Amino acid sequence: MYMQLTTSEDGVVQFVKQPGAALGAGEVIGVLTLDDPSLVKHAKPFEGQLAACGPPQAYGTKTHQLLRRSLVLLTNALDGYDSPQPAAQLLQQISELLQRPELPFLEFNEVLSALHSRLPPQLTTALQAELAKAHEYSSGFPATELLAIVNSFIGEMSPSEAITLTATLQPINQVLGSYKHGLAAHERQTFTALLQRYYDAEAVFAKCANEEEGFFALREKHRTQPELIIDAMVSHAGVAAKNKIVLAMLDVIRPVNTQSGTLDAAYEEVLKGLAELSGRATAKVALKAREVLLQCQVPSLEERQRQMEHILRSSVSETVYGSGEEYRTPRYDAIKDLIVTNYYVFDVLQSFLHHENPYVRLAALEVYVRRAYHMYNLVDFDYSTEEDAPFMVHWRFILQDDSSGMFAGQVGANTSVSDLKRIMSVSDMDFAVDNDADPEQYLRQGAMAAFDTFERMEEHFERLCGLISGNTEASSRSESPALGMRPLGRFAPMSALTGDTKRGAASSRSPRYSHVLNVALQVPQDDPFDDDTWSERLQQFAASHAVDLRDNGIRRLTFVLQRAGQHPGTFTFRENTDYAEDMTIRHIEPGLAYQLELPRLANFDIRPCFSDNRQLHIYHG
Repeated sequence: MYMQLTTSEDGVVQFVKQPGAALGAGEVIGVLTLDDPSLVKHAKPFEGQLAACGPPQAYGTKTHQLLRRSLVLLTNALDGYDSPQPAAQLLQQISELLQRPELPFLEFNEVLSALHSRLPPQLTTALQAELAKAHEYSSGFPATELLAIVNSFIGEMSPSEAITLTATLQPINQVLGSYKHGLAAHERQTFTALLQRYYDAEAVFAKCANEEEGFFALREKHRTQPELIIDAMVSHAGVAAKNKIVLAMLDVIRPVNTQSGTLDAAYEEVLKGLAELSGRATAKVALKAREVLLQCQVPSLEERQRQMEHILRSSVSETVYGSGEEYRTPRYDAIKDLIVTNYYVFDVLQSFLHHENPYVRLAALEVYVRRAYHMYNLVDFDYSTEEDAPFMVHWRFILQDDSSGMFAGQVGANTSVSDLKRIMSVSDMDFAVDNDADPEQYLRQGAMAAFDTFERMEEHFERLCGLISGNTEASSRSESPALGMRPLGRFAPMSALTGDTKRGAASSRSPRYSHVLNVALQVPQDDPFDDDTWSERLQQFAASHAVDLRDNGIRRLTFVLQRAGQHPGTFTFRENTDYAEDMTIRHIEPGLAYQLELPRLANFDIRPCFSDNRQLHIYHG
C-alpha cells in the first residue's frame, strides 16, 4: 500500500522507519527539516491575565442557597479542611441567615417545585393556598398546617397509594418537620448538629492516650470502611482550627438564656458530651463547655427574684386573725439566709430597694447594709419609718481594727453600748492613755435610704443626715443578732485607703469624720446613665451639702444608682478630698472595697478597668 504525504513547506525528509516496516497508529515515520527554519512555530510562555473564574459549583443569591453554601464551608472546616472564609464570619452569616423569616418558605417552594409533576394536583393546590394565606396575613411559616394537609390527604387514599405518596413526600415532610417548632428551634437543631459533628470526630481520640491508639481504635471499628478512617484522621489533624470554630460557635449561639440564666435544653446533651472530652487537644473546648454548664447550676433570675421577694415580705409582715396582714420592721431571723448566703445577691436585691411596698424596701435596705458590712461589727440597727418620708435605716458599727483592741473577744450577741464601759479595763496601747474615754466615740455610724427621683433625694437629704446627728427620730433596736457570728480579727481599716492611719486618743480631741452615708437612687429607664455625667452631677450635689456633711462628721458619701436590667453603679465621695469621687473604688461597695488591699499599691498610679463581671476587679498601674 502506497500513501502520499504532502507538506505545506519545502524541506528535507529524514525517515525514521525502514521501508516495509509495519506502522502503528500515531507512530513517527520521519522528520521534515524546513529550508526556512523561521517558519517553525515555538511555544511561548503565557504572559497575559487569566479570566476571572467562578466557584466550582454555582450557588444562588437567595437566603436558602447562601445558607446551604455557608453550611457546606463550615462542615468542611469541621472535617479538617481549610475554609476560604474566616470561621467567625461564617458563623455570623449562618446565624443571621437562620433568623430570616423567608428561609422556610424558600426551602419549601424549592422542594415543592421539584416534586410538582409527581404530586396529585389537589394536594399541590391545597399546599399553595395555605402558603398564600400565610403570606397574606404575615403569620409566619405554617409548618403545622401544611403537615395537617399532607396527613389528611394521605389518610383518604388507599394503603398502596398512601405508601407510594409517603415515599414521594419524604423531602417535603423533612422540611416541614425541621420548621415545625419555629425558626428558633431550627437554628438550635442546626448548631447542635455541628457541635455533635465535632464531638463524634474527637470522642474516639479523647479516650486514647495518643493518636496511634486512636488510629487502631478506628481501624477496629471500621474494618470494612477505610474511607471513614481516612476522614476521621484528616478531621483530627485539624483539631486546633476546629477548636477555634467551636469556641466561636458557643459565643454566637449563647446556649444560656441571658434573661433567665437557664440552659437551653436543646444544647444540654451535646454540651455534656463536650465537657467530658479529655486530652490536651480538646481541653479548651471541654473547659468552655463546663463553664457554660456551671452557669446554669444557679437558679434563674426570675426564680431568685421570687425567692427573695418571699423572704423579704415574710420578714416584715404577719397575718393576724381578724385584722388581715400587718407590717412591722424586719425580723432578722427571716432575712438571715440572704445575709450569710454564698450566692451573689446585689444583682437581685437592687430591684427591691425601690419596691412599691415601703416595708419591703426597709427589709431590702437592711439586707444591703448587713451584707455590705459583714466584715464589720454592727452594734445596733435603727429604723426611721415616718409616713410622710421615705423609710431609712441607721446603724452603728466598729471597725475590725478598732474592735481588735478595746472590744476584742468581748462584744457578743447581746452587747449594748452601755455594756462597753465595763470592757474599758482591757489593756490596749491605743486606749491606755484615756481610760475614762466614752466608748461611743469609737463607734462609727451609718445611714441609708432609697429614693425614686433625684428631686426626692434633695428634699429628704437633710433628714438622712439627721440620723447621724440624732436630729431625726428612729425606732432603735439596741441588740444586734449579727454579732458573735464571726470571730474577730485584725483587718486594714477603710482609713487605709486614704492614708489616714493615725488613730488614738488624740483623735477624740480633734474633729473626726468617721461616719458614712449611703444613698440608693433610681435612675429613669430613658436616662443615658453615662458614668462621667452622673459623677459630675453627684459631685456637685455633694459639694453643695459639704457643710452639712462635715457638721455631721460624714467621712464617706456613697451613691448607688439603680436601673432595671443593669448592674448598680456605685460612686463614692470622700471628705479628705473635699468630697471628690474616689475613682479607685468606682462601682465597688466601699464596705467591701478595703478587702482589695489597695494600700499595697500606694506607690502606683492605679486606674480601674471595668468589665461586665462586677465581681472581677481589674486595675491598670
